[in-house]
Amino acid sequence: MRAHLYASMIGVMLFFQITHLELWADELKTRDGKTLHGAVKLLDGNMVQVGEARMPLDNIQSLELNRPESPPAEVGKNTDELWAVRHAGALSWNGTFIASPVTAMDDTKVSFDGNPKELFLSTPNTSAVFFRPISLQQAYQLRGRRPGLLLQSGDFMEGESLGILDGRIKMESVLFGRKSFETTEAVALWLQAPRPMARPQFTIETNSGSFILTDKLSLQAGAVLLDGSPFRNHRLAQNEIVTVKHGAVSGLLVQAWTTVDNAPPEKKAMLLATNENVQRITQLRKQVQINDASLQEAIKLLTEADAAKTASSVERQRVFLERKQLQDDWRHKNREYWKSRSNKSSIASKARTKQMAVARAERDLGNSQRNWDKYTRGLESFEEDLAKGNIRPKDKRDEQRKRDAYLRPIKRAQKSLNKAQQQLEAARREDKKTQAESKPLPEQEKVAKEALDKAKKEIDRSMQTYRKTIVDYQLAIRQVSIARKRISELQQSKDQAVRELEELRPKAPAVPSNK
Repeated sequence: MRAHLYASMIGVMLFFQITHLELWADELKTRDGKTLHGAVKLLDGNMVQVGEARMPLDNIQSLELNRPESPPAEVGKNTDELWAVRHAGALSWNGTFIASPVTAMDDTKVSFDGNPKELFLSTPNTSAVFFRPISLQQAYQLRGRRPGLLLQSGDFMEGESLGILDGRIKMESVLFGRKSFETTEAVALWLQAPRPMARPQFTIETNSGSFILTDKLSLQAGAVLLDGSPFRNHRLAQNEIVTVKHGAVSGLLVQAWTTVDNAPPEKKAMLLATNENVQRITQLRKQVQINDASLQEAIKLLTEADAAKTASSVERQRVFLERKQLQDDWRHKNREYWKSRSNKSSIASKARTKQMAVARAERDLGNSQRNWDKYTRGLESFEEDLAKGNIRPKDKRDEQRKRDAYLRPIKRAQKSLNKAQQQLEAARREDKKTQAESKPLPEQEKVAKEALDKAKKEIDRSMQTYRKTIVDYQLAIRQVSIARKRISELQQSKDQAVRELEELRPKAPAVPSNK
């Protein structure tokens, strides 16, 4: 498992390394228009190698090496075009820009941070000292100016520089006399306009931001050797170089002025925005980018919230219909239960009635039996007395009449007895039938009650589920509302930033006349 994980990690690392090499592969363009890609090696004898191919430096139009993945931190990507110089440093008379903070300057030389021995820039050969990145608008303020100091306030103080020392700039002006300024107050110290070199030259851009123009260039293994003002046998390692170009190229300030001159009228005002506006434009464009990204995320969240709301609504409706079905089922079971209970009560009442009928029939039968016994005993006593001579009828007819007096009640009693017997048997049959009917009813009532209780529990559970779906649906609605509110806020913020950007453009100064 660990071996597999290790192999996977190695694979991922190789993938990113290969991807990185492909993304930032070196590029070489020859003077006859060919383009080669691959790892570039600088070799002794002014030779350059790309892959297996080698060629002399004179045959090369441009080299792209180690291009950084992002611009300097102090210069925003979105307003990159609005900046003329992106680092603090010094500009020489031939247009070379050294991206290193200036710590001191006197009548003789300019001193840089760290005092590199291989670097010597004389004050007479210096065009300007920049104390911070400057915008195109600030660069344009320097065009055609007499020597002086450009301040962060936007003011330009014409005068002679008396030097830079201990973080202060000393100036002498005809109008203001001698004055001293903190370097933090200044943008640029303007000494003289740059003078482009007459002969074709090489241009080198470095990772640190330097922009070097030279007509003397030689290659060593893995480096460029510079031995022309302001450099003294300076070895510039290949990994410090971004581009090397062959041919006449203007310096940074001249490029900035040309950019403005060649811009269409509608764009010049934007390019010449004030430094404060540049900073604000940087913030606003960054804000618009952030808002756009946040809007996309918020729209995605809104889509997800809408989908969750729809799903919640569907689930709520499903549970609602299921609950309604359970309620219908409960009503049916409730009717069945009360029906079984009513049947049981009705049959029980009927059984009691039948039992009472049996009891009445038994009583009637007993009465009829007693009457029959009574009259039968009377007849037997008459016959016995007649036989003994205790009774002497007048004649046969009298005897028969007396006998009939007993026989007629006996017949009626017998008839009543038979009827009572039949009624008793019928009552017992009905009672037995009723008992048979009532026997399963308690169990039926019990089953119906259990089914009703189960249905009630299912309704209660369904009700809890339904309430939860309502809460979930309300939460989904709130999430949708929050997402829409977030989109609205982001859109308003973006619109406000866009409006402010549009308002800033007309505030840029008109292009100054150089006549």
